[in-house]
Amino acid sequence: MLAARRTLNTVARRPLSRSLPAGPSALSSSSSGSSRLFSTSRIARSIETPDALPKPPRWRRALTTFGRVTLVTVLGTGATFMYFATKETHPPSWQKPFDKDKKTVVILGSGWAATSMLKNMDTEDFNVHSCFLKELPDAEKLRERVMDCIESAAFPDQSEAEVDRLMHMIVVGGGPTGVEFSGELHDFIKDDLRSWYPELADKLKITLVEALPNVLPMFSRELIQYTESTFKEQNIEVLTKTMVKEVKDKTVVVKNDKGQIEELPYGLLVWAAGNVSRPITRDLMAQLPQHQTNRRGLLVDDYLRLLGVNDVYAIGDCTATSYAPTAQVATQQGRYLARLLGQLAKKEELEKRLAELRGERSGLPEGPEGKVKNNAEEIESVVKQLNR
Repeated sequence: MLAARRTLNTVARRPLSRSLPAGPSALSSSSSGSSRLFSTSRIARSIETPDALPKPPRWRRALTTFGRVTLVTVLGTGATFMYFATKETHPPSWQKPFDKDKKTVVILGSGWAATSMLKNMDTEDFNVHSCFLKELPDAEKLRERVMDCIESAAFPDQSEAEVDRLMHMIVVGGGPTGVEFSGELHDFIKDDLRSWYPELADKLKITLVEALPNVLPMFSRELIQYTESTFKEQNIEVLTKTMVKEVKDKTVVVKNDKGQIEELPYGLLVWAAGNVSRPITRDLMAQLPQHQTNRRGLLVDDYLRLLGVNDVYAIGDCTATSYAPTAQVATQQGRYLARLLGQLAKKEELEKRLAELRGERSGLPEGPEGKVKNNAEEIESVVKQLNR
C-alpha cells in the first residue's frame, strides 16, 4: 500500500511532457486537446464577463425606457379612471347612523332645487333623508322612445310617409319645460344624430304646440321674441293659438288659430302643458286650506317657509311664487336654503355654547376645573357672532 502511494506521488510531480506517452499521434492528440481546452475556457470567460457583451445603441435604450414609462402611465391612468368611475356610478348604499342630537331634514324630490340643496348643504349638521319621487326613469323612458323612433326610421324598405311620421317630434306646451326640451332635442340632433344617422338628420322635425298667443307667457316680450326667432333659425315650428283636441296612437288632433281641425302624425309626443301637482303637494294644500289658497302650487313666505306650518320649506316648481318655474330659479333656491340651514345649525351651536358659558343649562358636563366656565370675553365673542 505504501509503495503504491509513493508511485502516484512521483507521477503527479513529473512534467506534462514526461507523463505523455511517446509517439507523434499522442502528441498531436494532446496538443489538439489543449487547444480545445484553451478555446473553451476563453469562451466561458467571455460569457461570464458582462463587459464583453455588446451594448445596445443609446436610442434603443432610450426607446425601451420610454416604452416602459408609457406602459406604466397608461395602466395607472386606466386603473385610476376605472376606480373613480365605478365609485361615482356605484355610490355606497349605506346610511349613516341616526344621531339623536342632530335635527333631521327630509327632502322629497330630486329636481334641480333638491339637487342644488344637497350639493351645497353641510350634511354633518343634520340627519338627511331623501326620497326621489321622479326624474331619472322619465328621462330614460323618453330617451329610449326617441332612439326607437330614429332606429325604426333607419330600417330599410320603410315608406317615405312612415319615415316622416317617425321623425316628427311634437312637444305640447310652450312654457319653460316645453321650450327647454325642444332646444335640447335640437342640440341632440345637431351634435349626435348627424354623426350617427346622417341620412336621417335632415328629416327630423320638431313642432311646439301652444294654446296661447305666444310661448313663455310669464316672461318679458323681449325674451319671447328672442325665443321665437331662435326657433325659426333652428327650423323648430311653433304653432301658437293651437289647442290639442285628441291624442291618438300615431296622430294628434289639434284646432289651429283659424278654427280648423288638423291631424298631425307623430313618432314622439311630449306633454309639457298643465302638469298636475304631485300627490304630496295636493295633500299639503288640502290639510292647510286657510293658508294654501293657490291651486297652482304651495304658497311660501320670503324665506321659502310653507305658510301654515313650522319647519317645512318648499322650493322648486311645486311652489306658487312670483318667479318663473325654471331650473335656474330652482338651483338658486336650493343654494339659498342650504346656506340658511347651515346658518341655523351654526346659530344653534352658538346658543348652546353661550348657555354653557353662562351656566344656565343644566345637565351639561362641567369645565375642566370642576366648575362652569364663565369667561366674559368669550361670552362677548359668542354674542357678537349671534348678532351677525
